[in-house]
Amino acid sequence: MQIAQTVLISGAGVAGSALAYWLRRHGYAPTMVERAPAPRSGGQAIDVRGVALDVIDRMGLLEEVRAHRTHMRGMSVLNADGEEVHRSTEYTLSSGRLADPDVESMRDDLVRLLRGGTREGVEYVYGDAVEAIEESAEGVRVAFVNGPDRVFGLVVGADGLHSGVRRLVFGPEEQFNRHLGQYLSVFTA
Repeated sequence: MQIAQTVLISGAGVAGSALAYWLRRHGYAPTMVERAPAPRSGGQAIDVRGVALDVIDRMGLLEEVRAHRTHMRGMSVLNADGEEVHRSTEYTLSSGRLADPDVESMRDDLVRLLRGGTREGVEYVYGDAVEAIEESAEGVRVAFVNGPDRVFGLVVGADGLHSGVRRLVFGPEEQFNRHLGQYLSVFTA
């Protein structure tokens, strides 16, 4: 395979797994590197809405994702004293109207389903991470924390909110962060 057709995806979560599926389907050779020693379990719910429903359907996973959906009952809003100021059994801030065709699935269920569609033709490297990136005429040379250096045609940072790949390429994230002065807490009860 030509270097130009090889893609390193740092992060084996939802974004990385979905990208690996589509790259493989279009003739690329994805390699996924994940810092965790095995597929991660846990995490919060993820909403699949709008065009994402169409994408999941084209991947042949919509019915499986629907079978693993969460069953939200509503939400409550509390003030600073812990008193309930709003309650709804028709919608939630995190997932919208409960009667919509949108699907909310737990992160580990969604990743497991996406990963199932990438087993053929996708290389998985667990227990490692990108340590350095250097672009050259031959491709993108990647140094790993534990494994040997390799060259890829493209490197994608799908390694989460505080992405190590984005930090290596663009610098410290503090220069891009803008606190909006609000906090949101979502939890299972």
